[in-house]
Amino acid sequence: MYEALRKLGERQKVLAVPSDYTRLPSKAGDLTEMTWEYYGDKLTDILPALGTHTPMTGEQIYDISSPDISLWAYKERFEY
Repeated sequence: MYEALRKLGERQKVLAVPSDYTRLPSKAGDLTEMTWEYYGDKLTDILPALGTHTPMTGEQIYDISSPDISLWAYKERFEY
């Protein structure tokens, strides 16, 4: 992953578009976290790709959240 990011070169702002919970086995969360580790504050936004399937539940959104990479959700805001 880091080799691929190095090949992209210097970036001022980075938007990550990881797949959502329905593609959990893709390790998109791990890849997004690696992107954050590489770019730091230059990773300014994370936009989960929601696709055309059933919307994620609050529990699924919470499960993929991570304050470490500025993607978080609060359990209290979702109905299970």
